[in-house]
Amino acid sequence: MVRTWAILTTIGIILACTATTAFGQRRAGGLLLLRQLEIENLQLKDEIITLKDENAALQDDATAQAVEIRDLQQRNTALAARVKLLTDERQRREALVRSLQQQIANSQSRSTSSPVANSGTSRERTVVDAEQNSDADQAVHQQLQWQADELELDDIDLDTAIRYLAGQARLNFHVRWYALAAVGIRPSARITVHLSGVTLAEELGAILENVGGDEALSFAVDSGVITISTIDDLRNVRCVPICIDDVTDPQANSAVSEALSRTESPEFADVPLVLVIKYLRALTGLTINVRWHALSEVGVDKNTPVNMSLTDVPIDKVLRIVLEDIGEGDPLCYMVDGGVLTISTSEDLQED
Repeated sequence: MVRTWAILTTIGIILACTATTAFGQRRAGGLLLLRQLEIENLQLKDEIITLKDENAALQDDATAQAVEIRDLQQRNTALAARVKLLTDERQRREALVRSLQQQIANSQSRSTSSPVANSGTSRERTVVDAEQNSDADQAVHQQLQWQADELELDDIDLDTAIRYLAGQARLNFHVRWYALAAVGIRPSARITVHLSGVTLAEELGAILENVGGDEALSFAVDSGVITISTIDDLRNVRCVPICIDDVTDPQANSAVSEALSRTESPEFADVPLVLVIKYLRALTGLTINVRWHALSEVGVDKNTPVNMSLTDVPIDKVLRIVLEDIGEGDPLCYMVDGGVLTISTSEDLQED
C-alpha cells in the first residue's frame, strides 16, 4: 500500500513536471509569436506611412497638373478671344474698304471733265531727274533705257499719249496737271510724234518736247513713279515728312513707317479728299488726323478732288502725291508723332 502510494506520488510529480515544462514551452512560443507580430505591425505601420507620403505626393502632383491645365485653358480661351477680335477687326476693315471703294466708284461715275484744247511748238528739252535713291527707282531708270520698236502718235491728246506710253512700258506715270495748267498746257493738248529705234526715255522726252512749246517740261523718278511737270516745279522741294521720335514709345513711329511702306494700287478719278483719307485709314489701320482748318487757308477742303492711277506704289508715295497735287504749289505734307499721322500745311507742321 505504501509502495503503491509512493509510485502514484512519483507519477503525479512526473506528470506535473511534464505539464509545467509544456506550459513553459507554450508560453515561450506565444511570447516569440507576439514579438514577431509586433515587428510585423511596426513594418506595416512604416509601409502605411510610406503609402500615405506617396499618396500625398500624388495628390500634390495632381493638384499642380490641375492648376497647369486650368492655366492652359485660360490661355487658350484668351488666345481664342484674341483671334476672334483680330478676325472681327479684319472683317470690319475689309467691309470699310469695300464701302469706301463703292463710294469712290460712285464718285467717279458722277465726275465730269471739260478739257480745254491747247497746242504748243517744239523746243529744246532740259531733263531734271531725281537721284536714284531706291531699288524701285533704279529699275525704272533701267526700263527707260529699253529700246522701243516705234512710236506713232498722230494728233492725239497728251493724256492719251502718256497713258499709252505707261501701258507700253508698264510704268507708273503721274502728271502734275496743275503745274502744266499754270503754263497753259491741258490734258487735251494735241501732239504728233513719229519715232523708231529709240529708248523709252527718248520717247517720253519727244512727247514732252512736242507739247511743251516755249515751256520746259521734264520728268523725275521717285519711289518708282515717273512724275511729269515743268522743270521749275520739279526743282521745288515738295513734301518732306516730319518724324518726331517718342522716347516713351519708340515702337509707335516704326509701326507707322512699316504701314506706309506697304504697296497699293490706287485708282482715283475726281474722288473727294475726305474719302481718300478714309480709304488710307482703312488700308493701313493708322490714326490719321487732318487739320482741315489749316488746309482751308490754302484752298483745300474735304471735297477737293483727287486724281491718281498707280500700280504697286508705297502708301507713303501715294500720300505725298495726293498732298502735292491738292496743294497746287502750296506745300502740304504730314508729320508722324507718337504713332499718329497728322496732315497739314508744312508751315503749320513746322510750328509744332
